[in-house]
Amino acid sequence: MTGQYRGTLLIAIGVDGNNQVVSIAFALVESENSKSWLRFLKLIKRALVEERENACVLHDRNACLLNVVDKLKNGRDPEVQWPDI
Repeated sequence: MTGQYRGTLLIAIGVDGNNQVVSIAFALVESENSKSWLRFLKLIKRALVEERENACVLHDRNACLLNVVDKLKNGRDPEVQWPDI
């Protein structure tokens, strides 16, 4: 986002039963960094995925995001563990 109000929009999308893309969640954050991605993915896990298996996360291999996915996958975050991410 540019202009007077700067920031980054993080978006989670899904596909419904009719193969239509559906927005699931979004967050306006200061910048795309590890702290923002960690908080966003923690909330997605807690609110949407819960204990469901086979949740798929596709991403653009951003270095910050890869670091956060590794933390969640390997259980290095005491709040949220997401081993099958």
